[in-house]
Amino acid sequence: MLSLILLVAFSFLILDYLYLIYLFIFCLVYLVGFLNFSYLVIWLYKFPSFCVTDIGYYFIFLLIVLFVCLFVLGFFNTSLVFLLFVVFFVFLHFFMSINVLYMFLYFEFSFVVIYLFVVLWGYNPERLESLSYFLIYSVCGSFPLFGVVSIFIFYVGSSFCFDCIFQLLLAGSFFYSFSSYSWFFSIYSLIVILGFFFKFPIWGFHSWLPKVHVEAPYFGSVLLAGLMVKLGLYGIYFFYSFFLFFNLVFLFFCFLISYLCVSLIISNFCTVRQLDIKSYIAYSSIVHMGLVAISFWSGSLFSVVGSLLLSVSHGFVSSSLFISTNFFYFFSGTRNLYLNRGYLYSYSVFVFFWFLFLVINSSIPFSLGFFSELSLVYVAVNSLFFSSFFVCFNLFFCGLYCIYLYIVVSHGFSFFSSSLGSFGFSSLYFSFLLLIFFNYFFVLFLMIFCSIT
Repeated sequence: MLSLILLVAFSFLILDYLYLIYLFIFCLVYLVGFLNFSYLVIWLYKFPSFCVTDIGYYFIFLLIVLFVCLFVLGFFNTSLVFLLFVVFFVFLHFFMSINVLYMFLYFEFSFVVIYLFVVLWGYNPERLESLSYFLIYSVCGSFPLFGVVSIFIFYVGSSFCFDCIFQLLLAGSFFYSFSSYSWFFSIYSLIVILGFFFKFPIWGFHSWLPKVHVEAPYFGSVLLAGLMVKLGLYGIYFFYSFFLFFNLVFLFFCFLISYLCVSLIISNFCTVRQLDIKSYIAYSSIVHMGLVAISFWSGSLFSVVGSLLLSVSHGFVSSSLFISTNFFYFFSGTRNLYLNRGYLYSYSVFVFFWFLFLVINSSIPFSLGFFSELSLVYVAVNSLFFSSFFVCFNLFFCGLYCIYLYIVVSHGFSFFSSSLGSFGFSSLYFSFLLLIFFNYFFVLFLMIFCSIT
């Protein structure tokens, strides 16, 4: 309830009544979904394939905050507003879906919308090459995943929900043996993992992400970094208990953790080699999602909660960095790292926010990322000791390249004029304050909601 009151109070700071309507709609959806009022039971009775799960709370909250910031910035026309509303309800239904078929359909449709964003609002002709990477990875991950979903529906029926998974598992003892059925479903569970990994930016499955980020408009990058890369993580969360029943997953586990640890080192070194600021931030997202993947597969509840909080923190911070990158492009006409320099002398307030987002990205103390990474280090030392070196190296190197990015952009000789014309600084700073506020007080909100509910 507290977050609802704060969002409504923030909405009155905006003079345009249209933004107030948008914020009211988002607050209403959040109120119904998060607090689970009694009339929500009637709605779920009519639509039993949708429900607000414990994990879905986090992502629905992130969804609402990011869309509020996008509408506050307001750099788009009426047709784009309609498309953004479509994207909002697609994301909302995905995070509330407990039917596997609906979940798969919303999962794929969300990437179709990103494809339209890049095609219709992309900047450069090179966006066609980035979309070819995007389509190849989407097809390679979607068709096997669709086959697995079809077979599951064949066994259980069209209303294949999350509870049906456990009914299928408990139907016979052959699931726990090394019989042909056990290996049969084990292979299918690995196909599900790989299908979601194609949309989950870890090294080796990541090539489409920096290319699409570079060619996408700023709101496309915000949605892609803040929400789209979380869809694969949410899908793995959804099937996580299902994976633990099968023997082949445990055989695959050691290889997976080793691969993720090595990919974490490679991703850090690739980040500092980027010259495009958008590509720089995109590779930083790959680093953070790799850390989430390592901790997630340790199997403990503490690691799952830590990876979940880190993914939410990454959604806030990466969206803020991509919004700032749009400012750089608007200002200088380029996203080259060494041509965007000297902002500290002309726009010190903006550089102050840029510094805050970079230090939050490197998990400054008392931020959401700090608590989540602290829990992940604890899990790495106690459960996955051989990965503790890689995790600690990542913490050090992440802070290093964030400081480097701040120094290069903020200091030095500027190559541009000092006039921005009609750039909307008030809406920009309001969005920044909103994102910083929720990044620091998200844990406090969780404690308040746990005490209320």
